[in-house]
Amino acid sequence: MKRPRVGLKAIYTALLILIIEPLLFAINALPKSLLIPTETRILRWFGYTLGAILNDVEF
Repeated sequence: MKRPRVGLKAIYTALLILIIEPLLFAINALPKSLLIPTETRILRWFGYTLGAILNDVEF
């Protein structure tokens, strides 16, 4: 099965979320429960494994 290709628009959106996310946490604009699933999905697009992601997440 071929992996779906990620378009440039999706990559730019993912990078924007990763850049803005620390600011949203700092002002408590969004709860972590909404951002963590999005973050893990984005990082999987770039080839990170779930274990590597969870090792870097601070709760």
